[in-house]
Amino acid sequence: MLGQSLNVRRQILPTPLASAITDDYFAACEAILEEAPNHFAQQPILLTIALSSTVVLDELQLENLIERARTWVGVTGFYVVAETPGAYLVDNPVWVSNLLILTSGLKLLGKTVLVGYSNHQMLCLSAANIEAIASGTWLNVRAFPPDKFFTPAEDEISRRATWFYCPQALSEYKLPFLDIALTAGILDQMRPDAALGSNYADALFQGLPPSTVNWGEQDAFRHYLTCLRSQALQIRQTSFQDAYDDNMTMLDRAEKLLAILKREGVSGQDRDFSSFIDVNRAALTRFRAARGQQLRRYW
Repeated sequence: MLGQSLNVRRQILPTPLASAITDDYFAACEAILEEAPNHFAQQPILLTIALSSTVVLDELQLENLIERARTWVGVTGFYVVAETPGAYLVDNPVWVSNLLILTSGLKLLGKTVLVGYSNHQMLCLSAANIEAIASGTWLNVRAFPPDKFFTPAEDEISRRATWFYCPQALSEYKLPFLDIALTAGILDQMRPDAALGSNYADALFQGLPPSTVNWGEQDAFRHYLTCLRSQALQIRQTSFQDAYDDNMTMLDRAEKLLAILKREGVSGQDRDFSSFIDVNRAALTRFRAARGQQLRRYW
């Protein structure tokens, strides 16, 4: 078996994308679970939970899903994929808070929880104490609009720009805006902390205008994924309150830096996190009201 030869330790089972949580959806999931032992014996099983944005915005449907998942025997965890309302970063705090509520609810069942198609906005899922977020090279694996599987991706080579991820600002920037930061004398404030372990962007901070440096897509995605991984590891905490506080502190620091950058004309355009600071703040606050008491007791 190919999985065995590759030393695969867990199997992820596919399920349909749910446009509504119905008996038919549960029946489909349970048919897949029933068949799984015939193929994977005693190997740990993660069941995919793929949800439309309509479902994610409906807390009642999510709670029904969590309650049904409580009855699924043989499942060691869940691989959660949630359709985003937009192309990349989410501007709806209810969507973000409901994803926190769903993942924490599954985690409280004693299961492993992984969330796919993630980006840096999903660092807030550390407050749900999940095991991992999964990201990738281009936007089509950092967010999950299903229509990307059927229509040309935004990231076609002819339209693709190179973006630098500034982790402390939770924002991404095209290189000409880094030139502006250099001219304004604030580029060094955008340099990633060495503790994040990425040296892939070092060439941008050597004193030359960043847009003139030979720095391309491969450098950009290696830098992004290295920083994101380090941020995800750093933000894990041993209590709900610490995780919540760390997320709020991260947002506060990003907001202060973004204000400085904006004053000097340095913009991340549609990848600037300024418009999403309050989205994540509101989502975390709502999540604390919904799950905080449980998570303080069962972390």
